[in-house]
Amino acid sequence: WILPDNEGEGAIGNILSKFSVTGWAIRFFSPGINALGFAHTGGTNLIRTASDSTVTLDVWSHFLMTWDGSTTAANVHIYINGTEVTYQTTTDGATLGSDAAGNFRIGTNDVGDRTWDGSIAEFAIWSGGAITASEITALSRGISPLRVLSKTLVGYWPIYGVGSPEPDYSGNGNNGTVTGTTIVA
Repeated sequence: WILPDNEGEGAIGNILSKFSVTGWAIRFFSPGINALGFAHTGGTNLIRTASDSTVTLDVWSHFLMTWDGSTTAANVHIYINGTEVTYQTTTDGATLGSDAAGNFRIGTNDVGDRTWDGSIAEFAIWSGGAITASEITALSRGISPLRVLSKTLVGYWPIYGVGSPEPDYSGNGNNGTVTGTTIVA
């Protein structure tokens, strides 16, 4: 769930990123107007950007993205409130760089710029392929990520905002460290 106050620092605020020298980010894209997208560095960067104004500022929206890990941009799917968006940019990648050295970050990138301006709540990651259309709809209507059983839950952070560490409720122990943010309870 995301509640953007604006497009974030430099109009390219990150929702999520895993990047060091190479890696990926889910963020606002500029130029664009409230255009969210996904980019992964490589010999040619993989980029998939939603059309302008697919997310509304100052309103909670359910954001979900699936990707099969390939270099084909059309295999990145972005959903807002359970509906797949239309796209303005679809650029295939080549020789995608490893994200292994990067830390997983919510609301910023590896150097602490491109910060998200707004709120992010209830974040989950699955592996083992894309979740189903009915699961995407159920999640956008508020079902707990713990109830998606078709894939392996890697991490689930409700982001209650009570402090650090932020507990991982998936059972995998991927607790997060909260830094550089205001905790709102």
